[in-house]
Amino acid sequence: MEIVQYLHEQFEQNRGEQTALEMKRYMRGMFEFYGLKSPKRYEIFRAAVRLFPIQKHEDLRTISREVNKLEQRDFHHFGIFIWEKEKSQWQNNDFEFFGWLIEQNAWWDTVDYFINKVLAAYILKFPGHREKLNKDWNNSDSIWKIRASILYQLKYKENTDQNLLKNLILNQITHEDFFVRKAIGWVLREYSKTNPNFVLNFVNENNLSPLSKREALKWMKSKKVL
Repeated sequence: MEIVQYLHEQFEQNRGEQTALEMKRYMRGMFEFYGLKSPKRYEIFRAAVRLFPIQKHEDLRTISREVNKLEQRDFHHFGIFIWEKEKSQWQNNDFEFFGWLIEQNAWWDTVDYFINKVLAAYILKFPGHREKLNKDWNNSDSIWKIRASILYQLKYKENTDQNLLKNLILNQITHEDFFVRKAIGWVLREYSKTNPNFVLNFVNENNLSPLSKREALKWMKSKKVL
């Protein structure tokens, strides 16, 4: 596809060898990188969709599939960026595709980007999928789907469903994976900025892992709310 070829050419022209090595090392050697820092990478992303407008909904899926076949992490991020950029093209049946997308080349950077920039807004636009997210994803064997089910309310603030948040966490409170435990602490820490009493009571009443508890209380301790 022309848009993918354009990305390849621009990434090559702006390659930073030393930065690429540092990025690969930071990501535990799991992915290759062109060594573009975020401002430059997103400058190229924006230019790509401006020069090659995505006019058909199916092209969003096609492009996401194509870039996820490539080894460089820069491409994987673009596969999410186009969904963030083209919110007007979202459809009710995209949820199943998102279930595929979140698992592709999955690691915390793309997963969290997808959750915060796509999934959170998508569920507000198509709330009919919320039950699947809360039940199927939260009970999934995939740590990334579990993480998504816990974190998608991260920025909802006063619109957070407290009972739902509580149940989603309690369902996975004994999970041993680092990324699940970190998600529990992160969402509680963020919600403590809106409702510190709820979070403090929840932490005191439930046996969170040390990691989750530490993360949950971090903001309140820094602001001397405790």
